[in-house]
Amino acid sequence: LEQTVDLTELLPRLAETVRRGLGAKWVRVSLRGELADSWLAEPQGIAGSPSGAAELSEELRHDDEVVGRIESGPNESGYDEADRELLATLAGQAATAIANVRLAAHLSEQLGELARSRARIVAAQDNERRRIERDIHDGVQQEVVALIAKLRLARNRLGRGETPDALLAELQNDARELLIDLRELAHGIHPPVLSDG
Repeated sequence: LEQTVDLTELLPRLAETVRRGLGAKWVRVSLRGELADSWLAEPQGIAGSPSGAAELSEELRHDDEVVGRIESGPNESGYDEADRELLATLAGQAATAIANVRLAAHLSEQLGELARSRARIVAAQDNERRRIERDIHDGVQQEVVALIAKLRLARNRLGRGETPDALLAELQNDARELLIDLRELAHGIHPPVLSDG
């Protein structure tokens, strides 16, 4: 009972231990309630070959909840008060062990959900980083390249003695649009993404 094992191992092991300890021809440990409904396909452990009615039985109780029952078939000398006390004591310990297995299964399930949740968060952050990279590459970066090319064109016109007033006005509008795009991009970036990036 001290070892944390799966219920599929615990119930048959418990049944066999009780059978040997009481000298019973058979012992059945069965579960009830939530445990019987959701944890096992076969919510019982059997030692020996059950036949006839149980001569000794004890409920498995944990926190005022009946979680199962231990039933013992006949033994050769019959059961006395010491056998009944022994089974009652063992039933209390077994109920605690079963509750611990149930708790371990719940915790394992919650850890699995936590891991899946973390994976979803990491994937969402990665998708957001890729979206920002794409927006920078396909949007702002292209506008900066076009702005640099127009500045080179304006410098070439100045070098030839031309007045690039219309081109400079266009460059000024392009710079305003670039500033608006940068503000929109920065507004869409959240601080965790910036610090992670």
